[in-house]
Amino acid sequence: NNIGKFIRNAKSIYCADADLSDLTILFLQIWRTEKFHIYENAWNVEGRTLRLLPSHDSAIEQIYEELDAHRRVYVTCETKVGAKAVEMQILIGNFKDGKRRNVLCITADNKNKYKGLISNPNKEIPLLFAGTSRINNDAHFTKPIHALIVSPIVDTGFSIGSKEDNENRFHTVIGIFNHNEKIYSGAKIKQALQRVRNADSTYAFIQNFSASNHH
Repeated sequence: NNIGKFIRNAKSIYCADADLSDLTILFLQIWRTEKFHIYENAWNVEGRTLRLLPSHDSAIEQIYEELDAHRRVYVTCETKVGAKAVEMQILIGNFKDGKRRNVLCITADNKNKYKGLISNPNKEIPLLFAGTSRINNDAHFTKPIHALIVSPIVDTGFSIGSKEDNENRFHTVIGIFNHNEKIYSGAKIKQALQRVRNADSTYAFIQNFSASNHH
């Protein structure tokens, strides 16, 4: 074993392992006779945890749960058809307080009506939350939105929210990637889910996921 010989002959050994196990320790003990010390680095990199959902239905249930708790939801969908389907399911949803939820769905069909939102979301979204937006001929005036659903027409170059503004934000991001014939890479998923910069929670249902491309 060449690695073992290097370990045995080296003056000093420093071993870094992201997933240290008994097997690693045993390997070192076989090739080194002196005692050694193990230091655990408990520091966590600040980042976002992605919670995977097992099915499309569970993604819809998660959307309902968030809206029932009066949390604003950003939903990113792989297709225009998928985005419209989610919009309809929210509009007909039976929520605990008996009230309907207002939804804005942006696809290729209506993107031109929302150019102001796409070009400057951090200016327009607080108005949509407050029900004071005049966009799309006052379509959302006096109707504060609870959910924004987007198709891939809203992808890179679109950034919502900042750490400094916790009042005007989406609390939850949910991704639905359910194209039967497509395998999603980690990069594609990351781009879609990170359009919102200051959400509390991120969920995704991924129909065909390439684990080797996961980040």
